[in-house]
Amino acid sequence: MSEILTPNLRVLGCDPGRVNFAWAIYDDEGLGEHGLIEGAESVERLNATAAFFERIVKFTDPDVCCMERFHQRPGKGAVKNMELVNLMIGQCRMICRVHHVECYLITASEHKTWLSSNFEVELSKKKTSSKIKKKYDITTYEEWAALPTEHEVDAANIAKYAHDHKLAHLRPLAQ
Repeated sequence: MSEILTPNLRVLGCDPGRVNFAWAIYDDEGLGEHGLIEGAESVERLNATAAFFERIVKFTDPDVCCMERFHQRPGKGAVKNMELVNLMIGQCRMICRVHHVECYLITASEHKTWLSSNFEVELSKKKTSSKIKKKYDITTYEEWAALPTEHEVDAANIAKYAHDHKLAHLRPLAQ
């Protein structure tokens, strides 16, 4: 009996941010192209960021895109950051739709917890005013060692999570 092979699933992982917008491709071969584009620090920059994102979609030709949802962290300029990043995510989702690329949103805790539960990453300890806080550092995952920024690590991890776990059910069977 012959083995059923599945076509390569090419995932574009994105970590959108007001200052940096990181992206990475992950497929059956592992980590592929990756990089940073300038985020939308102002409403006036939204169209430029969207144009860069569209070039990335055309260049990388992903099967699916998975983006990190924006969650506001305390003390980080709540309304301005939230509005800009959510507008940027909306533009990116529309670009994906135009190019027939399914686009999914996930939370940071979803992809980071998955990696630290399934692969070897270091546990770092950070002292706060009242206690020592333990946190897994996904930048210590061996496959991400060559990535130059924490944002690109997040984008790569989002793509790997979608490829290996979250969206694996989307992989069509070969006929």
